[in-house]
Amino acid sequence: MSHASLLLILLSLVDSVGAQMMYPGATRDKAEPTQAYQEESGMDTKSFLSRGKRLCDPDVNQVHGYYNGSGERRLFFWLFESRSDPSQDPLILWLNGGPGCSSMIGLFLENGPCRLNEDGSGTKLNPYSWNTRANLLFVDQPAGAGFAEGPPVTNGSFGAADDLYLALQGFFAEHSQYKDRDFYITGESYAGHYIPAIAHKIWRENTKGDKPNINLRGLAIGNGWMNAGI
Repeated sequence: MSHASLLLILLSLVDSVGAQMMYPGATRDKAEPTQAYQEESGMDTKSFLSRGKRLCDPDVNQVHGYYNGSGERRLFFWLFESRSDPSQDPLILWLNGGPGCSSMIGLFLENGPCRLNEDGSGTKLNPYSWNTRANLLFVDQPAGAGFAEGPPVTNGSFGAADDLYLALQGFFAEHSQYKDRDFYITGESYAGHYIPAIAHKIWRENTKGDKPNINLRGLAIGNGWMNAGI
């Protein structure tokens, strides 16, 4: 299945107009950041969310929507809880590469909780998904990749890291059950650039101590593209 075909299928599955079709009885909201968090960080962490249990993995809680980066940029995310022990299992962030590839490729074709049917008619459960033992977070980034919106970043992978850091702060503020959980960043291909950049950004901000700590415990890069000369 080509990436173009995948994108067309995803547009039909994840289109914001169709949230109630995906999740009968699902709720949509424009979640506001808590006042305490706003005062502490000065960040705008607004998200646009849909919740439910129907699509892809019917037995786990899931949520998808947007978190703001800087300026007009918004990053799309999709979270699937662990099939085992969501209250204790770690949180894993997955990033596809490209540059410019949607992380929905990982969700629907690689390590996500389901696989797309060959004819595009729906999905089937992936028994080898990483959410078997972890809470699994997919993020489309930088702006312009997949469902991420807004003008392109002007400082390459470091600019992308700045936006992703803001989005992660928004995520942890609204999903506080994960704020002290072991957190791992994983990905492939051009994520060999993205992952070191966001990991360094998190380390630097944690060292400053003026923003909520992100409990980064490790990285994993598969078939990473880091340097054209290697």
